[in-house]
Amino acid sequence: MTDDTDLLVVGGGPGGYHAAIRAAQLGLDVTCVDKGSFGGVCLHWGCIPSKGLIGMGKLVDEIREWSERGLEASDLEVDLAETQEWKQGQIDQLARGVKHLMSSRGVDVREGTVRLTGENEATIDGEPITFDQALIATGSSPIELPHIPFDGETVLGSREALALEEPPESLAVIGGGFIGLEIGQFYEQLGADVTVVEMLDSVLPTADDDLGEELGRQLTKRGLTVHTQTEATDADVSDDGVRLSLDGPKAEQLEAEKLLVAVGRQPNTEGIGLAKAGVETEDSGHIAVDDQMRTSNDDIFAIGDTVPGPALAHKASHEGIHAAAVAAGQDHVVVDYRAIPWFCYTTPEVAGVGLTEEEARSQHEDPIVEQFPFAALGKAKMSGHTDGWAKVIARQDGALLGVQLVGPDATNLVAEPALAIEMGATLTDVAETVHAHPTLAEVFLEAAEAAQGHPVHVSK
Repeated sequence: MTDDTDLLVVGGGPGGYHAAIRAAQLGLDVTCVDKGSFGGVCLHWGCIPSKGLIGMGKLVDEIREWSERGLEASDLEVDLAETQEWKQGQIDQLARGVKHLMSSRGVDVREGTVRLTGENEATIDGEPITFDQALIATGSSPIELPHIPFDGETVLGSREALALEEPPESLAVIGGGFIGLEIGQFYEQLGADVTVVEMLDSVLPTADDDLGEELGRQLTKRGLTVHTQTEATDADVSDDGVRLSLDGPKAEQLEAEKLLVAVGRQPNTEGIGLAKAGVETEDSGHIAVDDQMRTSNDDIFAIGDTVPGPALAHKASHEGIHAAAVAAGQDHVVVDYRAIPWFCYTTPEVAGVGLTEEEARSQHEDPIVEQFPFAALGKAKMSGHTDGWAKVIARQDGALLGVQLVGPDATNLVAEPALAIEMGATLTDVAETVHAHPTLAEVFLEAAEAAQGHPVHVSK
């Protein structure tokens, strides 16, 4: 006997489970299948566990900084193995919660491997199932360098790097993006000697130019060694560690106990039967979709890391919710990418939403661009976190185009600019919104006032 479902969701990560829940709420019979890691890479080996470790690293940094302001804390020790055990407990609890959230909404939650066998047909561990519509949310995997393959012991991907039970004495990181910088700085905060190798001109090379340059300076000031415009051309891996050959402005040999390779992620789209289902992919392996997340097969949607765009959990969730609405018959729904924020949990934190300054200058005539420093905020001054700034970017009529942040709590502060851009707010709207004092959120208000030509807390 063949099973049948209105919507088959392939993958139970952030995008998949959001889509499954929303589709069920809208009245569809939904089956969600995952190989067993409900919550996806984000929950098990990515953004969630990394924040637990990074939070500890930030706390260690904070205690050390406050030792210069009268706080005495002697014999500070980190038991990373115990932290890892605590971290896994939190992950297991959250994963059970994801499954419960779906099943409580009536979603048929299954563990297994899905293979598409036709335009409206698939198998789950070999057992046939038909579907009216399907949604592909199979996520992504780390890109492996052909000349420096992962071995799980010395040459690590992000998954292995987040599971170490002892911090290495030294760590080399290939890739100056989000993952490499977050994990690299965490181990530096625990005492490791960390060197980051980035091929392009600055860390976070896809971000606003000023932001990448500022973060690079701050990371160097805090103890990381950063080599930009540099490529790791070869690696000699032994029981003692790894020796990298670098090609760049300072060509040299780099030795480290561990090596983290974090050069990006690739979509998990091979081997799931896309061709048999009439779903077309790009050369990169990403699935081509329209603004409603439909693929070349109108009955199949794709979201998250399987489609072009940044590999962000909240992007996947947003796409999944919208795709589910379309699948349920809400044909007017389209995905709007203008206000999807990105961020990096380094110290200082960085975040952005909307256009970068470079994008704004290429798309709009003479945009307004203004920065305001955290150092001019009383809250930042008294908390000891004065590095960085907020940059607002607007059209000449004042409509917000983008906001870039580097500084304390930037990953939380970016929510207000995201809302402002989504609702079409102007610099005046922001400046007329009363912000509580003293707070770090005032940086957005002050930057908007500066962009209008009348800043209060900086000389003009």
